[in-house]
Amino acid sequence: MPQYPVREIRYEDLPREPFRCAEPTIYAVLKAGVRFEFLVKRQPRSGRAVVFGTGTMSFPREDWPCFSRHTWMGSVPENCIFYFDPTLYLGAVELAWGYGTNERWFLAEIGEILSVILDKLGVRREDTLMMGSSGGGFTSILLATLLRTRCQAINPQIDFRRYKESAVKRLGKAVLQPGEEWIESRADAVALMRAEQYIPYLHIIQNILVEEDIADHILPLINELCGKHMACGYDRIRLDFYHNIEGHNGMPPKDKCLNYIRQDLEAPFPEASAGPLEIVPVEPVPAEDAEPVRFECTGEYLLSGRDLTVLLTSRTRKKYGERYAYYLYRDGQILERTGYFDRMKITFRALEPGKYKVKYFVKAGAAKESFMMEEIAVS
Repeated sequence: MPQYPVREIRYEDLPREPFRCAEPTIYAVLKAGVRFEFLVKRQPRSGRAVVFGTGTMSFPREDWPCFSRHTWMGSVPENCIFYFDPTLYLGAVELAWGYGTNERWFLAEIGEILSVILDKLGVRREDTLMMGSSGGGFTSILLATLLRTRCQAINPQIDFRRYKESAVKRLGKAVLQPGEEWIESRADAVALMRAEQYIPYLHIIQNILVEEDIADHILPLINELCGKHMACGYDRIRLDFYHNIEGHNGMPPKDKCLNYIRQDLEAPFPEASAGPLEIVPVEPVPAEDAEPVRFECTGEYLLSGRDLTVLLTSRTRKKYGERYAYYLYRDGQILERTGYFDRMKITFRALEPGKYKVKYFVKAGAAKESFMMEEIAVS
């Protein structure tokens, strides 16, 4: 990556920084012991901005910060801002979804700093497009929800806990303290939309060949936003498919992406005429008429060498919209734990010889129940 000039700024001094460098510049904002890094290319003749998110970081750590698609600056005739996720500095992780820690949500702090930068550049929120792919698509959706901007996301995660188990586990090991679980509104984009009572202008571009992306992220999003749970409004969601045999990491051609950026910035912004959108939840059943929740869920082990798989079967999954979490015990102590997700199958790999138990949790709305499975020996 080119050696861009760097300006270091204390967060307290941010309002006095003009952001008027003539060449692309990295602004390192020091805030409460954390270094937030942004690459900014100012375009004085434009009243629009594209904010690029960072997904999996495959570059060597000594080359950080790195900014996805920074080479596109010369092809985008707007203000360009790129942000780096400081969560990556917390441990041996390559993908962190802006999580930070349970005490500090770094993505929200990135949003605070972006707000100042956009104001300094004279760009309105409705003229701002958050753009990214995969994990950068996830953070783009969340930032668009927090800042009330537009969003374009390619092959995004919607709930990162449903992404690659190994990546989620690595992040949890780096940022979660013993006994902590993932905070729902930071891990699930739809949960944040509910909390914020806002759905952004959202353009999702999905590789139709990646079945797991569609099953684990796109279809649940459609179910939530356009089904019985929330009313998403008119012209807020656009979904395009493309075809690339390289799978999840296979992007559309650059010229196609640039054309999508232009289209998304020029599209009518929903708030311009309709006013703020209110998410309409399902009308709750009156308590006196509500049927008691009775989960009918069983679990079984599948042991292959030292890989232990738990497979759940539920007769009530569709009825209640269940989600599941898992605790792995060895010798009475919790060895691993997960947050809640939709998967009814989980594999704990390369276990040491010993006696194990799995406790699984079933949750639907406010109802929750746990089930302890029998002990199994791994040799």
